Amino acid sequence: MEIKRSRPTKGAVHLTAAGRPSRIRRDPPARVPVKETVYVDPSERERRDAVMGILVFGFAIFFIVLALSSYQGWTPAKTTIVIADEPEVPVGEPVAE
Repeated sequence: MEIKRSRPTKGAVHLTAAGRPSRIRRDPPARVPVKETVYVDPSERERRDAVMGILVFGFAIFFIVLALSSYQGWTPAKTTIVIADEPEVPVGEPVAE
């Protein structure tokens, strides 16, 4: 019995010819500039946090008082401002001069 040899379908490889550069060796990636970290002074941060806390607490108290007063039926239209130097004039009436 005789063994048949198959014919190679690929062509021969020429090791001496450098047709293209190697894909393994390539340029390194570009350097990314490092951002400088800005550190805030701890005492300045504490002051800012204290001011923010006072403002938030003040607004909370203001809105709680406003909500309770509107629940009870109070409105700014029912308030009369009296100035001591001038006589009191009811709202809507003409001023006599």
